[in-house]
Amino acid sequence: MSSAKRAASEGIPQEPSEGDITKKARMAAKPSRVIHIRNLPDSATAADLLPHLMKYATPSNVIMMTNKQALVEMPSVEVASRVIDSEPTIRIRDSQAYLQFSEHQELERVQTRDTNPPSKCLIAKVTNLSYSISLQTLHSLFSRAGRVDKMVCFMKQSFLQALVQMDSEASAALARRMLNNQDIYSGCCHLAVEFSKLNEVTVRQDSDPARARDFIRSPLMDGETLPNTPINLQPQQQQMMGNTGAMNVMATMQGMSPAMGPMGGAMGGQMPQAQAPGMPTMGMGSAMGMQMAPGMPATTPGCVVLVSNLNEATIQPDHLFMLCGVYGDVTRVKIMHKNRSRALVQFMLPQHAATAISNLNGLPFQGNQLRLVLSKFPEVALPRNDEEAQLTKDYSKSKIHRFKSQESYKHIHPPCPVLHLSRLPAEANDVYVTQLFVTHGFQPKRVHMFPEDKKMAFVELNSVQEAAEALVALHNKMLGDNLYLRVAFSRHAHLS
Repeated sequence: MSSAKRAASEGIPQEPSEGDITKKARMAAKPSRVIHIRNLPDSATAADLLPHLMKYATPSNVIMMTNKQALVEMPSVEVASRVIDSEPTIRIRDSQAYLQFSEHQELERVQTRDTNPPSKCLIAKVTNLSYSISLQTLHSLFSRAGRVDKMVCFMKQSFLQALVQMDSEASAALARRMLNNQDIYSGCCHLAVEFSKLNEVTVRQDSDPARARDFIRSPLMDGETLPNTPINLQPQQQQMMGNTGAMNVMATMQGMSPAMGPMGGAMGGQMPQAQAPGMPTMGMGSAMGMQMAPGMPATTPGCVVLVSNLNEATIQPDHLFMLCGVYGDVTRVKIMHKNRSRALVQFMLPQHAATAISNLNGLPFQGNQLRLVLSKFPEVALPRNDEEAQLTKDYSKSKIHRFKSQESYKHIHPPCPVLHLSRLPAEANDVYVTQLFVTHGFQPKRVHMFPEDKKMAFVELNSVQEAAEALVALHNKMLGDNLYLRVAFSRHAHLS
């Protein structure tokens, strides 16, 4: 059943269509923690909305509707008000979406109907298993909602299934609300959670400790970690592990070197945990913000993006570092030696990679339309010879990473013809800014200096492509002693 029909079946009035909502009505809407977003592309998903919302706070709930609309519940009315005041419109792919307060004050009652009544026992199903999933992975996710008393995991056909007993019916309901219909990793390992008809989960004494545990009978001791053995391996594959751990087997399955399995690091690395203050930051639906579990290697699934359809004659690693760096901190860039129209870009965090994909996929750049997708590789390998060294760069120690604090996330905007300039010299004016662009081969359409701060300006170019190329050419340009220009896309699509 669709989200819209589901909401109607629960007795909740539907959001009015775009044609029914006048500007006057939108202005008069009562403040609410729920934001109504309209005029979305038909194919829009929650992953498209999250980069715009995560700058303010983690949404408690997101419902995508079938009529180009969505309902987003923020943690408070104050946060929702800040979102709408700061971004009354957002760019989602090729559509201008509009934000306003919803008629609903909360969405907690807009839930999927269960075939089973509420229970402290849940049944979870993980499909699209692109990465290995362990007992530790699932325990870390469900324990965010409360104490996990028992857990039994097993493979069933092509998906992983788990029975989870929480400490109470309330904890189970919270876990279901947080985790149902989420991606554990960006774009894969999809999690579906429902109430089970069981009243108690049975864990046998002889159960495989890598697949089942009774935490009441055998509670976790201080410092103890659960087995990290992937559940989604066949028995014969588990026998292959011996003392070398799961990583070598999974790496072999993916066609990678044993040292670089899909978990992104040496053997024995633990799976990442998802934040869950209200709603888990998983997938891009991680794309939202994975944290490193203790002892986890430096790389995490979902950090590497494959960029294709590049201009082979002009592209350089620094170009991709500057462009992708607008949406996340880039640590490595590798242009493929045998096919220079393709490159791998590694980000510091999965949500950085997801934000870059959401904003840069389809962007015209250097005469070509870029294509960005999540890569299967957990990290970008360092060059093996001098020829590869010219096409591979490590930016992990760069001093010009943009995302050094939470404030930085408020300045993320989709590509547009208008650039925002800051850190200009005190004596800068429109003539100075125009000459700066002309010197680098760009002809500004309009220049607007900030009246209250001459060190900032808006510059409108003739196209999105020209703006993107100007950003790459001018960001971090030295303009004087210890004075470096900062360039970003503006929230304004055009200057009037």
